[in-house]
Amino acid sequence: MSPMSRIVLTSFLCMLCGAAAAASLPAQQYVGMAQRAMEEELRSRGGRIEVAARGEYRDIELPGTSALEVKTRVAQGHAAGSALVWVELVSEGRIERRVPVSFRVKWFKPVLVTRTALKARSALAPQMFCVDEAEITNVRGEALSRFEQLIGKRLKHDLRENVPLGLGDLEDRPPVQAGDAIQVVATVGKVRVQRMAVAQSDGFPGQRIRARVEKENETLRVEVIGAGLARVVGDG
Repeated sequence: MSPMSRIVLTSFLCMLCGAAAAASLPAQQYVGMAQRAMEEELRSRGGRIEVAARGEYRDIELPGTSALEVKTRVAQGHAAGSALVWVELVSEGRIERRVPVSFRVKWFKPVLVTRTALKARSALAPQMFCVDEAEITNVRGEALSRFEQLIGKRLKHDLRENVPLGLGDLEDRPPVQAGDAIQVVATVGKVRVQRMAVAQSDGFPGQRIRARVEKENETLRVEVIGAGLARVVGDG
């Protein structure tokens, strides 16, 4: 999950009146406040969120003052799958006590999920995926939910079966990929010669790669000019 984009602040007023006042703030109460703040922060993200407190918490001893404001503040940065909320006891604008409450966060949305295991550099197509609700807490980048987002893309790395797809899993598919049969054009004076070769590496327009002409057992230096098309550079 990405860092928190804003701070959520909730509060309530604890009025302490002499000896009759409560001596402590129950852990259940302030952890509940922190969880509501966390859920409010995440609500705008859509999908289904599961938030659960991590660890054990004790009641907070209250300082001897007549009025306290209990505030919750969501931390702005956290690791994937976890989040932190600060519970602060404030008296006359001054923080008297601050307690961290840690949460385990799971985020679920309908997204593209792999039907089978896929290999790195696989050109992506809609039939490789289905749309299903999946946990996207640890997805690389934005989780993808539309088949049109696959156009012109391939995988950066292997993916297992039943794994949600993220933007960070994709890269642009080059018009020429290693192993592709490509048409190579050579111009000598007014003579234009075309022949087929096999690309030895990936290439985008303007990039120079090697291409092997199998029938002639010859390797050429070529410049990619389009999908499946290259021209000989210099003497090849």
